[in-house]
Amino acid sequence: MEDIVAGRGRLEFRDDNFYGADGKVLGQGTYGRVYMKTGGAGGLPVAIKEFIQTTNDGVPKDALREISILTKILHPNIINLIDIINYESSDPSANLKMVLEAADLTLGGYLT
Repeated sequence: MEDIVAGRGRLEFRDDNFYGADGKVLGQGTYGRVYMKTGGAGGLPVAIKEFIQTTNDGVPKDALREISILTKILHPNIINLIDIINYESSDPSANLKMVLEAADLTLGGYLT
């Protein structure tokens, strides 16, 4: 599989099953959903952010912007982008999935 060069090293494009069994949905919004997976990649929990395709225009601009920023930032107060799940841009029904480190709270939950 291809990989991309990131500010912190390299991101591997892996299969969805690499990160373990499906977990509970943590949140859902207009552009997609976030769910937790455990049991894969060393047994550490990860959050999977799935961008739902609403058009056949390719990768959503919001997703590209987020990936671009997260690959360049390494800070203890900003969540780390671990991986991009195997994504086939030529398949219009494919959803882009980002693998992020799991956090105990959301920013909104922390501020309230």
